[in-house]
Amino acid sequence: MDSTSGQMNRVAWRLTLAIALLLSFARVHAAQFEIGDILYRDGLAGWENVNPWGTHIGHAGIFIGYSAGDQGAMVVESVPDNENPPGVRKSRWVDFVAGNPYYGNRTTTPGPDSEQRRRISLFAVNRIGLPYDGNHLDQKGPGEFDCVGLTEFVYEAAGLNPTPNSFETGLGWPLTPLEQYEHTTPTVASNPQARVWDISAGRYLSDGEATIESNDLVVRVSDGDRGSGLRLLKILRTDPVAGQEVFRDETAYSYLGSEFADSTGLRWKEYAVPDNLADGIYFAVSLDQAGNEISVRSASFSV
Repeated sequence: MDSTSGQMNRVAWRLTLAIALLLSFARVHAAQFEIGDILYRDGLAGWENVNPWGTHIGHAGIFIGYSAGDQGAMVVESVPDNENPPGVRKSRWVDFVAGNPYYGNRTTTPGPDSEQRRRISLFAVNRIGLPYDGNHLDQKGPGEFDCVGLTEFVYEAAGLNPTPNSFETGLGWPLTPLEQYEHTTPTVASNPQARVWDISAGRYLSDGEATIESNDLVVRVSDGDRGSGLRLLKILRTDPVAGQEVFRDETAYSYLGSEFADSTGLRWKEYAVPDNLADGIYFAVSLDQAGNEISVRSASFSV
């Protein structure tokens, strides 16, 4: 059957596919954190860590993602023996801050890529249960950690070095949260991106554009080269949350499926839009490992 006949056979039915990449959970996280970010707040050591702006950087932890339940953002931190529980533990962000001034999330320059972020998070989680280093002689382990020693260790284990080594030895000892804070930079967290590519036309579709072949379309999603990594893509019919699921790919920190790199080197995860779909409106729903939602980019088209 030639393309003209195929088009005529499709005139009787029209499929409007609205690609609107939204977060599929009831909880929606605007971009704020990326996996592996170092979080800072005031703390017990704040009195000896005062910068010229008067902030008391006294405690640090590692953001590891959002809980599957309703606990919100989760942090791995190492706390003194007077805490319950003491040592390296997983805490809710709200408990990590504990009413103290919060000074934001930071990382190295350049920041970790998605694989390094995965490793930072895993290294931190794998130290949960180890004791706190109260004398700061073994800040970075391996058997015990203080707060900034833990954050420094997991970054170094992933191939990054937040603070120059001179701050950890000799007259520079011990490394303090303030010193690490001043050698890192604020994270610019971002939502992933999404686009719809028309294979036959060799270009991206604009909103409301008509097309003939639904199986000539692919969805491309990307979390950039320094994001937390893609986690989920699914296509739903009628409703972006409760609709009928017609496609799903869920993976951890990898670009499975067809991988595409554009002219700038940015990697996109590419999926063919399923063909033979029933008439209706469809939504592609995606999010990254940090829980950041895909930025909304609609591309409506008819076949």
